[in-house]
Amino acid sequence: MPTLTSSTIVGNSFKSLYDLLTGSNGVTDPASRGLARDKWVFPEFPDENSSDFPGYPVIVIKTDASHSPLLFGRQGRDIKISFMVTAFARKNEHVDSIMDNILSIINTYQSTLEGYKMFNPTLTSSASTTEFRTPEDKIHMKTMFIDFEVKSL
Repeated sequence: MPTLTSSTIVGNSFKSLYDLLTGSNGVTDPASRGLARDKWVFPEFPDENSSDFPGYPVIVIKTDASHSPLLFGRQGRDIKISFMVTAFARKNEHVDSIMDNILSIINTYQSTLEGYKMFNPTLTSSASTTEFRTPEDKIHMKTMFIDFEVKSL
């Protein structure tokens, strides 16, 4: 379990969510490619022209921290961590099933996230779009913005 401190908040909060989504009970690949769960989850969009590109779907997780206190009168400092989780897929139903799966995992494993000091997951917004490369070649994208409170660092 990664230790969250004020000096490791961004990297270790990313690792906490990444580990949860790629672990043995992590996100199920709707394309059934037989890849390890961590082979299609990234911190940045991978090079699509690389021989290492796993194909679609792909999940990208980005992290941002706000070091302003959320609550006053507490020991330590409460920090807001925001995750932008985006699924990219050739089929629209794949992005929907991935996002449903991610929300289900976060809900099911809240106690695990609390062990990482990440509390009160809140889906603040979501957005969907489709990129048409040609009429036959399109990539569907869905993004969720999820906030957590990190308590008393």
